[in-house]
Amino acid sequence: MLSIVLSRRDIREFDQIVAFYSLEYGRVDVLARGLKKILSKNSAYLLPGNIVEAEIIVGKENFTLGAVEPVESWSDLWKNFSSQLFLQWSLNFATVLLHKQEPDAQIFKLFYRWLKFLNETGTPSVALADHFVKRLLACLGFDPEQDKKINDHKSLYNFAVYHTEKHLGDWGTLSVP
Repeated sequence: MLSIVLSRRDIREFDQIVAFYSLEYGRVDVLARGLKKILSKNSAYLLPGNIVEAEIIVGKENFTLGAVEPVESWSDLWKNFSSQLFLQWSLNFATVLLHKQEPDAQIFKLFYRWLKFLNETGTPSVALADHFVKRLLACLGFDPEQDKKINDHKSLYNFAVYHTEKHLGDWGTLSVP
């Protein structure tokens, strides 16, 4: 299934939990056995932000990772520090904001276009991230465009925190001088 790699975290000596956002399952945490072993075939493909075709095996209690094939790896994105900051913020934003196992094709497409944009642009900005946040919040049923009080970044950030009731990292601090 087509998936965006959101994050990876250690669970045992050689295993990791990989968080994906997929078309089929939405946000899902998957056990990747042996991912930290030096001979692991999948480790290089599962960098946060990559788009992969992942085989996810549904078990009784958890999901397990099977084979992985790369679809998109954003090589230009890793050359620009500012783009890396916005990438890490947006992936963390998705992990915090999106509920597990609630798929939404519109959100997947929005994230895919955002990642592609980050890869292609030389210098992402807070204003562009504000636009991305407005679009994502609209997909989730919160429409900041309807609120006349939202006229700058700070008011959008406060709107997002208030309505989602989650601790969201302030993307306004990501600007690199």
